[in-house]
Amino acid sequence: MRIALVQMSVDAGNIAGNRRQGLAMINQAADNADIIVLPEIWTVGYALSKVSKWAEDVQGPTLSAVKSLARKHAVTIVAGSIPMLIGGRIYNSTAVIDKTGDIIADYAKLHLFSMFEEERFFATGNKRCIFKLGGITAGVAICYDLRFPELFRAMALEGVKVIFLP
Repeated sequence: MRIALVQMSVDAGNIAGNRRQGLAMINQAADNADIIVLPEIWTVGYALSKVSKWAEDVQGPTLSAVKSLARKHAVTIVAGSIPMLIGGRIYNSTAVIDKTGDIIADYAKLHLFSMFEEERFFATGNKRCIFKLGGITAGVAICYDLRFPELFRAMALEGVKVIFLP
């Protein structure tokens, strides 16, 4: 399993530019990776006060473009995190997209980072994310979730062998 981690400079509020850069980096990494992992909040940066204006749904331009690239390059993509509008609420959320461009797992951040007042802008997720990836049980969490070891212990007890952490 070859994993490419996209590390990019995110310009807060420059959604078109950030999306363009992230998609270009997926194209660049695709030849040498089976899985590509994007960073947290890579489309909007930490311009959270405007996140309600920029949130996308699952059919939005970012996930649509990422799904297309996953299909084109036959790679799995952990789509970092983007502000997702789900059921009228905005979540700091990710999707795992398989080689055919289908979403095989999704996750909304469980532990919001109070220092950045994320709780003012995002709803809290309510479930762990565990999925199969080529016969391996995998999981995903987002950034600050790392500070809560019980999340990872619970995933390990459910057989998770690989955890992706944008």
